[in-house]
Amino acid sequence: ILPITDVRIKTGVADVKLNVPSSSGCRITTKSGLSSKDFEGFTKMKNGTYETSNYATSTKKIFISLNGGLSNFEVKRY
Repeated sequence: ILPITDVRIKTGVADVKLNVPSSSGCRITTKSGLSSKDFEGFTKMKNGTYETSNYATSTKKIFISLNGGLSNFEVKRY
């Protein structure tokens, strides 16, 4: 994985599942209508983003932007 990885997903009606390495810090931002979210291992921040506990200290970071209407978003760590 690169030092910084940018993932942008834009959907209408979809089921999106992502797996990210636990060694990388990860931040998720979402813009969605009636979407469900399952971000196990992430903490919801004050500004509505989600981060892993190692986000601030990790040398490798993954930025995920999820934008969807009626979608199911699931991000898991391995």
